[in-house]
Amino acid sequence: MASLEFGDVRQEARGHEREPVPSKLTGRDLRQFEMAFSVASATAAALRESLGEADEVVLVLDQERVPCERGNWNTAEAHGSGVAEFRVELTEREIVEPEAVSLASMRLLPTRYEESLNLGGERAISITVVVSAEEEQALRVLLRDSDTIPVVRHGISDAPLEMQAGAMVHSVGPDGLRKVRFHLFEPSDSRGPLALWAVIQGNAERELGAERHRTGLLVDTLVSKGVLTAEEAEAVGKPDDEAVADFRYSLSEVDDADDDWI
Repeated sequence: MASLEFGDVRQEARGHEREPVPSKLTGRDLRQFEMAFSVASATAAALRESLGEADEVVLVLDQERVPCERGNWNTAEAHGSGVAEFRVELTEREIVEPEAVSLASMRLLPTRYEESLNLGGERAISITVVVSAEEEQALRVLLRDSDTIPVVRHGISDAPLEMQAGAMVHSVGPDGLRKVRFHLFEPSDSRGPLALWAVIQGNAERELGAERHRTGLLVDTLVSKGVLTAEEAEAVGKPDDEAVADFRYSLSEVDDADDDWI
């Protein structure tokens, strides 16, 4: 007897395996199942809630555990029977874990890798890497200056994917460890949230860099001419929260908010 695990529930079930379906991410065959189980009507409402909220359903077959994505499901109850019948379609959940990722000629070893398809069917990738200062600079320039980037997922496919850069964040820990997280998305006529954020981040980097340079030159000049004291110069650098919020909002300004890609 098979069983299904979702949330805090472990439920015995019956069913069969269907024809596999090719993965849209890697092309490999993913197992599919059609399962059913019956419960007392009194417990059906709680199970409906748990199944509906479950991000993942684990199918247990003997000693094998198969993490699955829940597909279509329904319940039926014959009047007066006191029994509710559940039917649920499951597809094996694919974990995409490349051995390494190459962006153009730059080879990276991800510490975290996520790949998915958006509602329009376009591929989106999120990558986290630990890098040296030189690698961080090279990656930053590559992501900033490239219209599209050939991406090879070593261990999955040697065929390059043409991707565009989305948002990028970075950090340096107390131990000096440099981490970079960045997003890639498949070019599309229907641009999604990652593409929109890439535009906003690009605007922010250019405007903030220019403004910081201008402000630094101005303050240094005023201090050197005796117009500002060192204490006053330090006060100039203290941010005003409301002004910062207004500035951040201004970075989302585009030529026309009715443009189709937004």
